[in-house]
Amino acid sequence: MNTAGGRWTRWAYRERSGTTASSFTARGRKFHDLRFLKVVQRDDIDVLVSTPELRERIVSEGIARERIYLVNLGLDYDGEIAQRDTVLRRCGITGPFTVVVGTIEPRKNHERLISAFHMARNTSPELGQLVLVGRVGWGELHIPADVLWFSDL
Repeated sequence: MNTAGGRWTRWAYRERSGTTASSFTARGRKFHDLRFLKVVQRDDIDVLVSTPELRERIVSEGIARERIYLVNLGLDYDGEIAQRDTVLRRCGITGPFTVVVGTIEPRKNHERLISAFHMARNTSPELGQLVLVGRVGWGELHIPADVLWFSDL
């Protein structure tokens, strides 16, 4: 696997994965268009995707399949349990929780996520509390009082 000079170049072109262009600012669209062209033109940049469907869409755009790696979402925590529990308690998390990490902005549709989470938790209480971790990117979002939000972790 080519790591482009010792560093991974991570890239996801959301417009090609189904997000509408109106979900981006003009500057964001320009950034993604230029990034996409750079990825297509340079064989030394590998692509990480989270779904087989996105891999196929990127292949159809002309990027060789050998440059595209499928990565699983999620995290397995191998650290010290006591240290983990201390951090969670300090953050006010005392039971099971579902965490979402990423910049808070309209194109990520957090409002729908929060609404869906509330509906799902009614039938699956093991989901616990919803925790958002991420700085505000652009736009506004109303975060209900029962959702924990950390913008500076």
